[in-house]
Amino acid sequence: SLPDTAEDAWSPFWLMPDGPHDVFSLVTPADIRRIRDNAQENFIKLIDKVFDRLLVLKSARDLAKSPTNTKQLLNCVRVLTRLVPFVYETRSDGGSIEDIVLWTQRPRPGSGADYTLGKQLVSATIDLLFTSGLTVPQATVGEDTAVRYTIWENGVGQTSSLGSSKENVSNRVEVLRLLLVLCCKTMYIPPVRSVAIPNQALHTIA
Repeated sequence: SLPDTAEDAWSPFWLMPDGPHDVFSLVTPADIRRIRDNAQENFIKLIDKVFDRLLVLKSARDLAKSPTNTKQLLNCVRVLTRLVPFVYETRSDGGSIEDIVLWTQRPRPGSGADYTLGKQLVSATIDLLFTSGLTVPQATVGEDTAVRYTIWENGVGQTSSLGSSKENVSNRVEVLRLLLVLCCKTMYIPPVRSVAIPNQALHTIA
């Protein structure tokens, strides 16, 4: 098991990729399943570490002014988008680690305080859809506010567009992919059981 302090093992996941293609081509399904099934503790630590880094970057006041921080945050989103489906997937032995990873209270690495990753991940992902300089123009959010829940385009409740850049729109797509992946558990349930087994991510959003 890798220690929490092994930053040289964790940091390449948010430092090295230059785009979504890098994450999805370098981290293969076979690699993920092998770590999940044979080194479960490291698999969970990887998800925890990437999420912790996402939270640090999400709260950075200079996010919009730092291409490096924006790149790292998007890489965290991409890595989580890549890993979460394998949390929902039934393992070869018929077991699942979804409850352990996402919905069981456990000590947070580095702090010791109990937390439920699934709830915090859903909440953080929704915040990222309305984060200044990432998915909404910085000018629409006050200096003291990193997140502003607003309608992206003109329509019901919004008389004018935010004036979003191509980067804002592209970043929204990446964050929406993560939100969709978090809500996709039902795809991994046989149809005859899908009504009986709750989709906790959707319940968290509701």
